[in-house]
Amino acid sequence: MPPKKPAPSGAAAEPAEVEADAEPVKEMGMTLEKVKQFYKMKDRNQYKAFFEGVFEKSGTELSARETIVIDYHVFSMTFCFESGFTAEQTVDVFKALELLLEKIRLTPALGADEYLSSLKESLLASAKKRNTAGSQLLSLADVKRVVDYAMRFIFKQLPLYQFVFTVDQDSTEKTHKVFVETPMPWTLDLGAAFPTAEEAQKAAESASVEAQGSEVKEEEVDKEPSAAASAASGSEVPEAAVESQEKKEEQMIDTGDGNKVDRSKLEQDIQKAVRSGIELAKKELKSGSK
Repeated sequence: MPPKKPAPSGAAAEPAEVEADAEPVKEMGMTLEKVKQFYKMKDRNQYKAFFEGVFEKSGTELSARETIVIDYHVFSMTFCFESGFTAEQTVDVFKALELLLEKIRLTPALGADEYLSSLKESLLASAKKRNTAGSQLLSLADVKRVVDYAMRFIFKQLPLYQFVFTVDQDSTEKTHKVFVETPMPWTLDLGAAFPTAEEAQKAAESASVEAQGSEVKEEEVDKEPSAAASAASGSEVPEAAVESQEKKEEQMIDTGDGNKVDRSKLEQDIQKAVRSGIELAKKELKSGSK
């Protein structure tokens, strides 16, 4: 392994070498040099390889914990980059976020309010510092942006981080509960585009509206008399009922075996199957880390 280069002046110290099974949170020192290397990248597909190199995990099978740690770094670094933070600002943001994760690891029983207060204190301390040009390192608007990011992407997955940074990981029941019920970081495909906070919020709202809409449509369909039933009874079929029946038939998809299924129902079934696959992947990640 080549010798480590000395950290530039004003940068965070390089983390000391640790044993392979040490707590990953101790490996998270993000120096100014590393940030500058990342900022030179143009291709998102390079991000995973970059962080695997930082953690000296290139070419090795990652445990569930290591996967989540690298996910965290990719998303947090991309957030800083897309927020327009300088490399110097990013180092301080990472310091604050890593102090937050260290607090989660050491005191996993605390609530989100205590963790959030700790993060704000760290960021406000950085806001009082000056950069190399003599101006304020982080503005209050920057602090608010980082806090918003933490609330959307860390605190929403707080049980996951509380779990992976806790020494005792032998409880199978706890493992199952955390990995199945807690959403993973946005994607395990680290080459995929990172959603901005606005995109993430819109996606969540859209999914919620679609889910509610599909439920309402199913109820309306159940209540509507079919055109065929009305015709069989000899009564006049209202034009609206005919249109409704036609729309319903348009929603049906031929499965190829002589049967037809409702498009929205099929989409729901596919989503459930995908979700089940994700949950299975989480379990496999966990079992592979033992």
